[in-house]
Amino acid sequence: MTLQEAFENIKDERIDRCKKHNLIDILMLMFMGVLCGYKSIEQIQFYATLSEQTLKKYLKLENGIPSSDTILRVLARIDAKQLEKYS
Repeated sequence: MTLQEAFENIKDERIDRCKKHNLIDILMLMFMGVLCGYKSIEQIQFYATLSEQTLKKYLKLENGIPSSDTILRVLARIDAKQLEKYS
């Protein structure tokens, strides 16, 4: 199972009309940012913004890079037990 396939199994608790960014894109941005050594949401968001063209080769990012506030709101809604299944 790939990482993206595992992330597809995580339930997205957001209201449909509020889903501007794909959950998988946000989770993959977080994973890649942490893997690159970034330690805050703001650093990860900045990295993603600078690397947007490269990231679009692998992620949908239909509405660009989400803001750090959006990333935080999305992560706050994810049940940590869902993520623990894949650790």
